[in-house]
Amino acid sequence: MMVAQAPFETPDMNQFCKLIPVAYVDGVRPHPGDFPNDGEIWWMLTGYTSHLAEPGQLLVGTVEFATRYVAHDPVSSRFQVVRDSIQPLKLDVGFEVLALAGHAVENIEDVVVRGFILDLTTPPTRAVMFHWRSHFYGPFHTAGAPSPLLNGSQAYSFSPAHSDGLTIYEFDEKTFAAATTHYRTLVEDTVSLSNGRRRETYEPLDVRHDLVLAAGYERLLAHNPHRLVIEPLERKLQRFSKNCLTRGKRQQLKLLLEELEITGRETENAQDLVQAIARARNVTEKQDASLNAVAEALLRSGLMGEDRITRAEKSFAQKYVEDRTAELQAK
Repeated sequence: MMVAQAPFETPDMNQFCKLIPVAYVDGVRPHPGDFPNDGEIWWMLTGYTSHLAEPGQLLVGTVEFATRYVAHDPVSSRFQVVRDSIQPLKLDVGFEVLALAGHAVENIEDVVVRGFILDLTTPPTRAVMFHWRSHFYGPFHTAGAPSPLLNGSQAYSFSPAHSDGLTIYEFDEKTFAAATTHYRTLVEDTVSLSNGRRRETYEPLDVRHDLVLAAGYERLLAHNPHRLVIEPLERKLQRFSKNCLTRGKRQQLKLLLEELEITGRETENAQDLVQAIARARNVTEKQDASLNAVAEALLRSGLMGEDRITRAEKSFAQKYVEDRTAELQAK
């Protein structure tokens, strides 16, 4: 089902929403006669499900006969969703295919790099695959992210959905099409961004979802697909420094990265280098976060005393300046 509108409240203080039937879980599209009158489904919201009522979002649930149905009323719905059954669309039910422009990334690994986001007008499914150039890649987990745009869209970041957090599958277009033929559904409809009925709203939104159901995903896996391990630069550096370097060496690496970043800013056409170094610095700083937390806790406790801290700061600063001066002069 797809959320048809924003929630509305009845005089008895209950919240409701309407849903558009999209497909049965076996892939069969509903017949127009299956959902008479307005072709929609009643949904009574609860405190656990109200956050899912975003127009255009895909959901899954069980339907039952509505408690109040008027056969001759064109806006009455024959069915309602079982309240406790409603949930987001997960990989064991299906996933959405997102088209990624050929120039959007240089390598599919770039979609998991810190800072990569997609702005979408409606929420995607919990798991997605990307159609990029001549292949399909995934599945990826989706997560909300801050959006720099002010056009009402929402931003999302992505990470590999495999349990190891690194692995995705790669499919060519021919294999993907053959395996998902009877389980791929193109959902196209209009929803209301307001709490008014979607056919009467002043805020319509045309929605399109390229949906693949679970049976299609199982058929894809039966082709023994090629596996890709994708890992962002930050995580590679973090793993390397954690496994191969002592804390002292990691601190030296951090200082070197700072020096490289300052120098890189003075070099022409060095924006990519500066960004990569900044990401690497961020990783090394995170590794020291726990030590910082301990230090802050000691300071707040007052056990150290202000005089003792001041003397330590002066002593350390003097030694640090002397050591760094000699080191930089040697370099």
